[in-house]
Amino acid sequence: MQRIFILTSILYLITTSIASARVPNVLCYVEYTYIEDEYAHSLAAMQSLGAMNITTLSHFQNLDLSNIDIFFIPDQDRADTNTLQTIGTTWSTALTDFLNAGGVIVSTNVAPTQNFPILNATGLIHTTGCYWTNNSILYTTSASHPLSEGLFDTYMGANVTSSIDNDFSPNGTVIVKDPYERPIVVDIPIGNGHIVLIGHDYYASSPNQDLILANAVWRLLPEGMALPTAPTKIQYEPVLSPIMHYDPWWARPLSLDKTGGVIKVMISLPFFVEPVDIYVAIGFVASGSEDEYIY
Repeated sequence: MQRIFILTSILYLITTSIASARVPNVLCYVEYTYIEDEYAHSLAAMQSLGAMNITTLSHFQNLDLSNIDIFFIPDQDRADTNTLQTIGTTWSTALTDFLNAGGVIVSTNVAPTQNFPILNATGLIHTTGCYWTNNSILYTTSASHPLSEGLFDTYMGANVTSSIDNDFSPNGTVIVKDPYERPIVVDIPIGNGHIVLIGHDYYASSPNQDLILANAVWRLLPEGMALPTAPTKIQYEPVLSPIMHYDPWWARPLSLDKTGGVIKVMISLPFFVEPVDIYVAIGFVASGSEDEYIY
């Protein structure tokens, strides 16, 4: 019997110019927060410097940080300490990977009964306690840091404000202190990313407190993926949807989905530090056998 094989070949050439402006992708964990108060005020503060792409996480076991720039943990006022510790333990590996890949974690109200148990349980930081510092004059201490941009030298801490019983040296940078030199706002670089601790819960706020949160979202992100200096081959297992990242070793820009007998190819790339042309070549060869090749 003579067999007939049909060979098809498809080649796509895509050229794209990348602009430098971009919008942060923010994931907000809202399972145990008060949506109408702390979260609503925090959201308004974050968006005071511009619109963002915002998604919410309503159950801690569904954490997915793919294509996320900022993971925001507002005041989880409705959870007990055991629940918060369970959340932190569950998230430990995912948050470590997120930070190593350049992500930014922002946590407000870092009191022992609020978000401290989450972060301590991850093993990423260790805090021993805090002090309530409501309605006190606070001092900006690192004027050149991105989180300090636009802040007054002093401002009044709204209710609720707490200071942290750690100095986070030598790696952490204290941005705001209370009158007793205790940290209120701290930036802790970990891996290629940051953990930002903000000792305000945003039930009440002020322009300076709002600006701290907005700066944490907008001013700590990488400017974009660095331009390649030489050809580099990066191989990875197929993914069903692209994963954008500024580190090319973490990015998965091309995906392949064969669900339902239809081949779906998607391509997504982050912004680059400078305008750049992107060329994508996709070759598809099919035969009478069950073998299919995409290269």
